[in-house]
Amino acid sequence: MTMQNDTVPKKGQMALFRAEVNTSRTATALEREGGAPLPPVFRKPFLITDIQRARANLRTAPFGQDEVSVGGKIDVRHLAPASIGGVVTTVANFSGQAGALCWFDFRTNDAAGKVGEGQIARTNLNARQLTQKSDTRK
Repeated sequence: MTMQNDTVPKKGQMALFRAEVNTSRTATALEREGGAPLPPVFRKPFLITDIQRARANLRTAPFGQDEVSVGGKIDVRHLAPASIGGVVTTVANFSGQAGALCWFDFRTNDAAGKVGEGQIARTNLNARQLTQKSDTRK
């Protein structure tokens, strides 16, 4: 199964997502009560969110009826902290398609340099079938 040609970006096509690091996007925001204190720096779950948003900006056509994009694989290397008030920019680059998976390379930088990098693979599925499969796992 491969994705429809009109929904697949061209190889090398890039898009970006830019966001400020605010207190709600830090490790401190995700502290557990009674857990070890965490520093007020950009946290990996928000890095992954930014990767997804940059990748979504590469869409070349709307999804088909009942179609949804889902993650297949992800390799995230969080390399450096980013401070509150800074801006992180994530660039996603479509690197190719292997079967049903569309692969994207990404890098995230702030003013001081590289914050993260890696690869992510996505595929399109029928939303109703996905929900039905989820319901059988209850």
